[in-house]
Amino acid sequence: MLVRPLRADEWPLLRELRLRALADAPEAFASTHAREAAAPERMWRERAAGGPEIITLLATTGPEEDGAAPAGMTTVRLEGGRPPRGHLLGMWVDPAHRGQGVAGELIDAAANWARARGVTELVLWVVDGNTAALSAYRRAGFEPTGDHQPLPSRPEVSESMLRRAL
Repeated sequence: MLVRPLRADEWPLLRELRLRALADAPEAFASTHAREAAAPERMWRERAAGGPEIITLLATTGPEEDGAAPAGMTTVRLEGGRPPRGHLLGMWVDPAHRGQGVAGELIDAAANWARARGVTELVLWVVDGNTAALSAYRRAGFEPTGDHQPLPSRPEVSESMLRRAL
């Protein structure tokens, strides 16, 4: 397994994977397949390019030159404050690679990226009842904060915030 930053020129891959994630687990994300399928190319290019305060990480089955396949992805965004905190977003592991430690590898890479920027904690939101995701996050050291909110894409569903000290 290899985890690396997504390159700006890989925006079509980002779009493909994000739409696959939204189709695979529509109840797990704060957006919808329809909304993101209609997003302009410019938005995908900006997401893939990242920046000093945001990065998308791609997990692959190995080196690109060996014909590696995408296995998962996540995004980390820095949020204000001193020190800033990292917000883990859009975590998704391809169904063919679940149960193989991909989520843990992505979380570790996200934590390393955030820590190098002075971040002392990572937070994320997980849909209540998503036991597989919750288990993966708990194994990676995340703990509930007690904060809850409606899922933006489906307000009848709630989600809970988890936190991991770095």
